[in-house]
Amino acid sequence: MAAERAGHAVEPVSDTEWKREYNGDGWGRATRVPAAPLRPHLRDCVRMTSEESLAERAGVSTRRIGALLRGEQESVSLVVADRLCVAVGLPLSLVYQDA
Repeated sequence: MAAERAGHAVEPVSDTEWKREYNGDGWGRATRVPAAPLRPHLRDCVRMTSEESLAERAGVSTRRIGALLRGEQESVSLVVADRLCVAVGLPLSLVYQDA
């Protein structure tokens, strides 16, 4: 991410490399980011589609989407945040530019 912030071209990584680098699949000791910057984008997306549609596109549970929307989760794993950003059509770096 540092290279990307510096404006350097970044080679895409495979899912396997991503999981190894960021410690897993979104569960356990994965790196976490605040949920607050993501919440308004999730709300906008759900207004246009549904929680079920967003969950399916992101590969996360509707229960997780609901908990995030209701503010029951203060943080989310980096892996899940990235999946949700992709599902709503925004780059992770835009949503978390201040984090």
